[in-house]
Amino acid sequence: MPSLNFGSNGNASGCAPHTVVFSISNVSSYTANTSYQLNFGDGSPLLNYTQSTVPSSVSHTYASVSC
Repeated sequence: MPSLNFGSNGNASGCAPHTVVFSISNVSSYTANTSYQLNFGDGSPLLNYTQSTVPSSVSHTYASVSC
């Protein structure tokens, strides 16, 4: 299964609503027809990308916190 590097660059903590910017890397080694699906784990819609449309970063705003 294809994977990519997905990191928060240390900006993952804060009070809700909180926007986190995730860096994305390690996508160049896969074939052109590879697809990726990002799930932020908070019930928000999934983001879908293809090999040619994966951005270098993506931001997401968490509306609430979970403990």
